[in-house]
Amino acid sequence: MRAPLARAGIVLAVCLPAGAAMARPDLPTAPKAAVRSLHHIQDAIAGGDAAAFTMQTSTLRVVDALFANLRPQALDDADTRKALFVYAVSGGNPRTFARLYPPLSEQLEGRDKRVLNAVAATVLRRPVGEEGAVSPREAGGMLGGGLALLAGINASDLARRIAHLDDARLLAPGTLIEESALRRLIGIHGQDDDPERFFVLSSRYVRTFVTSPYASDFAETFTAAAARLTQPPHHARLGEIVGFMPPAHRRAIVVRLMRAATVRGNFALVRSFEDRFGAEVAASARGGTQTAEAQTDAARKRLFSLMAGIASEDHDTVARALERIDADQLMPADRQLLEAARAITRDIGRPATADGVQAGAPGASRFGTSADPLLPPDLPVATDAETLDPELESFITNARSVLEGVDALLEETAQ
Repeated sequence: MRAPLARAGIVLAVCLPAGAAMARPDLPTAPKAAVRSLHHIQDAIAGGDAAAFTMQTSTLRVVDALFANLRPQALDDADTRKALFVYAVSGGNPRTFARLYPPLSEQLEGRDKRVLNAVAATVLRRPVGEEGAVSPREAGGMLGGGLALLAGINASDLARRIAHLDDARLLAPGTLIEESALRRLIGIHGQDDDPERFFVLSSRYVRTFVTSPYASDFAETFTAAAARLTQPPHHARLGEIVGFMPPAHRRAIVVRLMRAATVRGNFALVRSFEDRFGAEVAASARGGTQTAEAQTDAARKRLFSLMAGIASEDHDTVARALERIDADQLMPADRQLLEAARAITRDIGRPATADGVQAGAPGASRFGTSADPLLPPDLPVATDAETLDPELESFITNARSVLEGVDALLEETAQ
């Protein structure tokens, strides 16, 4: 992790009003130094520095005031021009760049004009002039990385989006630019039929940026994609990636992923994570000094693990364990899943009559049929005016599929 800002000697007094800050003699009033300070703060954000995250907005405001007050003749200096270009693709105010664009467009030529065209095309969506525009790779460094990231975000063609985002992370490794590019690439490759790049990019993110304040976006994307993977080798790879996370992050992502897999009906993944991480999550909730969050995570993990075994031969044990879960420790949406699971286990345990019809369900087979599935009796029935929670409905559908498979197997055995 990068050095905290206090130890790094950053002297940009972002807590002061812009005018007062610019009057301070110890601040980097040269554009190049100011942008370098901004980048250091953004890199510290990528490394998980909470103080840097709170400083970024104020820092951008201070640096923007510096560029907004520039006179056009100051842009004759090559370092000042480059600092402006880099600032524009680093979260800078596009209006500030737009104000300085006309004089620059008139005075620049050659490669400098091509760099200006690239920034204008990316930030202002201006058409590229006859001189053309430099590519992100040609620009290089933080300028090239920022150009590539913005081009990747704006690209409508998927192949071009991937190519630009790949360039961004390669041109600016270890920075907030790479962190942002990785999150987007993980979302794209998480939908691929071949998940190899998803694994590689997720591993890179976890090893480098998992403490970033933007990691919650990664967690959402990662769990949604991971829940789709049904092959045991894929589950092992996911376990390796999650295993590199710090304990608190690991516990949270394990529970989140088990929930996503449960709702999707991917019970093999749930069991895999229970085997690998279940004891660790449960241990985090033991003892009076443990946090309520850890206890909630342990209760949720237990719920999802039991759901994965809901169609097992020992469903009576599963049913009793579900009844022992304290619903007050669960989130409201998880309480709905708990009630659904309890209702389904009660439905499984209801005795069947000699003709195979389940007691209390006239005309229905024991597990329901695909044409007329049996709705567990204690679940709410949706009317025209209301619908079931989508995740609850998804779980019920997946549970029915499992039960119908068991029913078909029993019928084949009886024949």
